[in-house]
Amino acid sequence: MKNLQTPVEKQSARDQAVDWWIKIRDEAADRDTLELFNLWMDQSPEHREAFAETEQIFKAFVQEAAQSAPIAPGRTARSNDRRRRISSIWSKAGLAAAACWLLVIHAWLPSSYSIIGRISSDYHTEIGENRKVVLADGSELLLDSNSAIRVDYSEHSRRVELLYGQARFNVARDAVRSFDVAAGQATIRALGTVFDVYFANGHARVVVEQHAVNVMADPASVDGLQVKVEEGQQLTYGDGMPFDLPEQVDLEQARAWQQQKMVVTNRSLADVLAELGRYRSGRIFVADPGVGQLRISGAFSLADPQQTMHKICMALNLQTVDLGPWVIVRR
Repeated sequence: MKNLQTPVEKQSARDQAVDWWIKIRDEAADRDTLELFNLWMDQSPEHREAFAETEQIFKAFVQEAAQSAPIAPGRTARSNDRRRRISSIWSKAGLAAAACWLLVIHAWLPSSYSIIGRISSDYHTEIGENRKVVLADGSELLLDSNSAIRVDYSEHSRRVELLYGQARFNVARDAVRSFDVAAGQATIRALGTVFDVYFANGHARVVVEQHAVNVMADPASVDGLQVKVEEGQQLTYGDGMPFDLPEQVDLEQARAWQQQKMVVTNRSLADVLAELGRYRSGRIFVADPGVGQLRISGAFSLADPQQTMHKICMALNLQTVDLGPWVIVRR
């Protein structure tokens, strides 16, 4: 299969989606372009989700433009016609402006942020915010920065979907209804427990603080796979990938985010910067892959992620270049 990446090999799925969105709406787009676009869409669920989100943003942009047109009393039919014309103008002549708007949004937001997820959520947090939520049954949730959940309670079940981000669940007892958390292509079922789930960009991590959970794969991905994760263990998985085996975890490190701290042992700089990126607006880029593999250990504050990032880079004798919402880290 052809390599469909743009010259910037590390372009995110969102950035690629904006590129394709512009290309297929260009009047010069030919059959080959559409075939390449279809191949790109088929490559992964992440591509399809990114493109759907891009389209949703553009539709909202067009709607806003059309609705902002003034309406004269008693001229509804002509007004509707005018709105259609305005939408058409924005759809053609306004492509560049809308594309720039999308790129600005994507530049400012962390890579794990989902506009669609936020709109469809019942509870969410802003970048840098922690929020405590008490559900109808008394179960308590702590949402980390840049996180969103959807809640579905019924007579027979309790289900929470972690759309993106991280949450700690302290589950209230219920002899009749199970408590399930959906994250990606798996469901975590509580066994009278306190646990933590992280989900972003198709990858998930489950940490059990008390008791145990069962992690059940979506039948569409891995038939019948179920793993029990005990207290003091963690399990990681990704979309379309088999489960790893549960492994022991340092609970002090795993719970650090709940006190707005990050504790790491021998983690790569790339991983640490990606984690910091969840707590600040904009993006952090590492100019040299070798730099991203530098190892870090320590305890860091998440209250001011920008300052923490600069302190880490200074300790490693690295330079940072600030370009508005973007930061480039280099030697």
